[in-house]
Amino acid sequence: MVLRKKQKPSLALTVALFSLLFINSNVCYSDTVVPKLSNGNSSGWSLNNMTQESDCWSMKTIEASAETEQYYDFDVFSSIKIEAVTRTYFSFTNCTTRLEISTDGINWNPIATFEHSIKNSTGKTFTITTTLPYKQAKLRLIATNANITLGWPKLVSLEITGIPKFIPTPTGKEGVDITNNSFTCQWNHCNNATYYEVDLYRVFPGKKEKMLLEEDFRNQTTSSTGTMDNELSTYLPKWNGSNVYFVHKNIENLKYLKIGRSNATGFIATPPLNLSGNGGEFKLSFDIGSSSKIVSSKINLYINNRLTQIVTAGITNELPTQRFTLPFLGGTEKCIIKFEGAVKSDPGFLIDNITITQLLDGVETSLPGYPIIVKDTIYSITDFAPNTTYYYTVKASNGYITTNKSEPTSIKTLSGEQITIDSDTEKTFQDETIEGDLCIKEGAIVRGKVTVKGEVSYLCRLTTGKWHSFSLPFIPRIVGGYIEGKRYALRTNYDYQLKSYQNGGFTNTELGERGYIIKVSPHIDNGELFFFSNKGITLNETTSINMIEEGYSHLPNPYTFSINPRDLALGDKFYCLKDNKYVETTNELPPFQSVIVYKESKVTRPLNAITIESGITDLPIDENTIPKIWKEGNFLRIKSSKESITIYTSKGEIIYNGIVNESDLIPLPKGLYLVKIKDFTSKITF
Repeated sequence: MVLRKKQKPSLALTVALFSLLFINSNVCYSDTVVPKLSNGNSSGWSLNNMTQESDCWSMKTIEASAETEQYYDFDVFSSIKIEAVTRTYFSFTNCTTRLEISTDGINWNPIATFEHSIKNSTGKTFTITTTLPYKQAKLRLIATNANITLGWPKLVSLEITGIPKFIPTPTGKEGVDITNNSFTCQWNHCNNATYYEVDLYRVFPGKKEKMLLEEDFRNQTTSSTGTMDNELSTYLPKWNGSNVYFVHKNIENLKYLKIGRSNATGFIATPPLNLSGNGGEFKLSFDIGSSSKIVSSKINLYINNRLTQIVTAGITNELPTQRFTLPFLGGTEKCIIKFEGAVKSDPGFLIDNITITQLLDGVETSLPGYPIIVKDTIYSITDFAPNTTYYYTVKASNGYITTNKSEPTSIKTLSGEQITIDSDTEKTFQDETIEGDLCIKEGAIVRGKVTVKGEVSYLCRLTTGKWHSFSLPFIPRIVGGYIEGKRYALRTNYDYQLKSYQNGGFTNTELGERGYIIKVSPHIDNGELFFFSNKGITLNETTSINMIEEGYSHLPNPYTFSINPRDLALGDKFYCLKDNKYVETTNELPPFQSVIVYKESKVTRPLNAITIESGITDLPIDENTIPKIWKEGNFLRIKSSKESITIYTSKGEIIYNGIVNESDLIPLPKGLYLVKIKDFTSKITF
């Protein structure tokens, strides 16, 4: 059974206020965010009331504007650069355009104003560099005071570029929720990533050339104009180097490294790589070039600190366009390849597109439909073959840069199928082992001893809002349920409540070794819960007697479902829940029924004292204390005493928290909401 993980809601809403900073740009490169608008290209732009001329766009009315056609996630950029070139029709002292931003395409907020009054052929360039913390927004440049008689702005070009925020390469984690035909992949969260690319594949017999290293430096976003030696651990984890510079050629849109400079050699070394396969034979490829337009550079190539070859980087117009592909022997389990300037007086060298391949056993074949795009750091997959090994890798991206793929993670499905014991069914195991999972539905009886290599799950349906006595033969690893048809991992004290009786009365508790009373919140579909064990547990009908303290105590969980409570503990009296009170019982109890045991002592509490205390039950309630909730258009109105009110979305996020008066209206968009006031919970849909 695969569950989604729900995040704990925050305690209050946080409203982020920001200011736009206009500073001089001094970064080393930027990526195109929106295609450049010019007289010859308007792709990506919506032009309103603008007239095309031979070399520009005329903005003859105050409604004239150039607006991005789509919404952009500007928050993925650490810096945004906007460059507008405008000129006037006449020499006019008040010909102005304004840069604006909008999250809905209707309401626009100003960013900057460009005033221009001198007519010339080239126009005036306006440049700002700023941050735009908007997840979804449009930009536009609009004429603010065009006059058909006196003059108007002319837009020569408009360009938006940005420096994407750096994203570290993901690390795959061990697969979870593994069954005979399904499992869940998971990986670490990568800062600044907006989605992940997951590739799922199998490995078949045969030999195939495998890519063991592929680095094109496209993921680098450092804005430093000096060496990036101190940043290597961030931008190139596990690499090593000295006098390393990052270079971006905007015209060619190339990104590469410059190693060394005149009179100061440098080097760049790969992470340790396992190149021991194929007898240590591998193939190294890379692009190089000299840092000078007039002088070539020599490069020493080392394998495990052993000088293996000297390569000459020719004069290539200061671009790494000279491709080398070299075969080598001597690969080891922790092999390091180092490129180092050979001559101190050389100007340094440029390097890009380093790849290492090796002919290895195993042909990797992606499953149909893969790779896929995933928004979360967890992905559940079904319909697999049992007893089969699968592999997955992950890349992180924000739409502008994409990381290298993670190291592969392997998962093997269980060999056995899931065994299900339906309600009103009795099953006796004879010291058996189940290779897969065991699913037990409410009302089933299990006897004997069974070891389950997969997980044990118990399914039950409870009346929401009411207390039930409850016990399990294992400590649950997780509790699941459906909310609006989607399966989630549920949270104590929000999706359900637990209490346990220990001498003095019922107290809040967590899932553990003792029996409980449990109440399911109304927003759980059909009150249906799923309790999951860890993998590899044994249910055993033979067990030792539990020691019960004097007085009243909840019986610890039984190890199987069919044992009479009197066989699990020495006590004088046994009680089970009936009509909201625990009453004495001498009969065998249904499976999963929790039991309270009484052992003689100085405690002389009367029988009727063991009740579920008022305030957590469904005993009669004063109607005047029940809050009244109703809709008025797109607003929610609440009438209640002055208690704190919390409103949750169906995903558990808090969107309102505070005290309201009857006259207050709370605006809510379409969706399902839970309104909680003390112990009162109501579900409402807009």
